[in-house]
Formats: sequence, structure tokens, C-alpha cells
Amino acid sequence: MVRKGYIQRLIDELIEVAAKVLRLRTAGDDPAALQEIKAAAKSMVGFDTTALTRFSDASLLGLLSSGGALDAGKALAAGTLLQAQGQIQSAQGEQEASRISWHKSLLLLTAALQAEPSLNTEEWQARIVEVRAALRLEPPAPGG
Repeated sequence: MVRKGYIQRLIDELIEVAAKVLRLRTAGDDPAALQEIKAAAKSMVGFDTTALTRFSDASLLGLLSSGGALDAGKALAAGTLLQAQGQIQSAQGEQEASRISWHKSLLLLTAALQAEPSLNTEEWQARIVEVRAALRLEPPAPGG
């Protein structure tokens, strides 16, 4: 029950961050929106999104693990924030940066859903589909 409460708290924080980012983007302030995303990642995960994109995939998963088990809450938070960062980077024409953000987002979201079965919902599956579409990846085969 503690783990479920912890993950729900992170999801609630993500909702607040998403609302702030949306307000900033609507006001045309993408740089402030990116700063909000970076600060949220630092607070929730311990690393800002710039650092998260620089780690190798294996290192990133290792950093978000303890005792060999992935912290699904941190992976979910980081993946969600990197997805948002990728959207802004793409809108700014930073295609390579957005591709890197989306790649890390897909890695982390997929790992979070595998590590925590309660997260395997239509909402989080849809987020993964969105990231795959942004990366122009085909959907996984049925049962895959």
C-alpha cells in the first residue's frame, strides 16, 4: 500500500506540473515551460531532464533502481517529463533533441509499466503509443 500511495503522489505532482507547463505554453513561454519540466525532474527524480538524456539507457535504468528493482514511480515521472520536453523541443524545431527525449521517455515509461503492473492502464499505454508515434515507430505486435 505504501508503494501505491507513493506512485499516486508522484502522479498527482505530474498533474500539477502538466497544468503549469500547459499554462506557460499557452502563454507562449516555452523556455519557462522547459525550466518547469527540468525543475520538476530534479525534484521528483533527483536529476534534471538534461542529465537524464545524457545517461546511457542501461545507466539510466540503473540510476532509477534500488537493490536491482526499478523505482517505477521515478521511471514514470522521468518518462512523462521527458515526453513533455520532447514535445516542446519538437515544436521549437530541435528534432534531434526531441528524438533523444522521446527515446528516453519510451524506455522509462515501458520499464515503469513492466515493473509495476498496476500502472498498465489504458491511460499509460496511450502515452506510450503517443511517444512511439512521435518517434515514428510501429506499434508492437499483438501479444508483444
